[in-house]
Amino acid sequence: MSAVDLEHAAAEVRRLVGQMSPLGPREPASEDRIIEDLGYDSLAIVEMAMTLETELDLDRIPEEAAIDVVTVKHLEELVIGILRRREDAS
Repeated sequence: MSAVDLEHAAAEVRRLVGQMSPLGPREPASEDRIIEDLGYDSLAIVEMAMTLETELDLDRIPEEAAIDVVTVKHLEELVIGILRRREDAS
């Protein structure tokens, strides 16, 4: 997966996280904290993970991994890791 593809995936994560923020749509930065800065609770995090799976055609994001995410950057890294594993498996 190229660096451009990875950056596009990270940008899509930020876009979707901002769009779904319980505090209202916003443009989150990678360092924004999912709960404290963007207003997510555990249910909203699970819903966001399911949306990311659908929108980015991802394998399942483990619920425990999604809930353990602290910042948008951590979520970007989680998604990129899933994409890399899928590419390595093919």
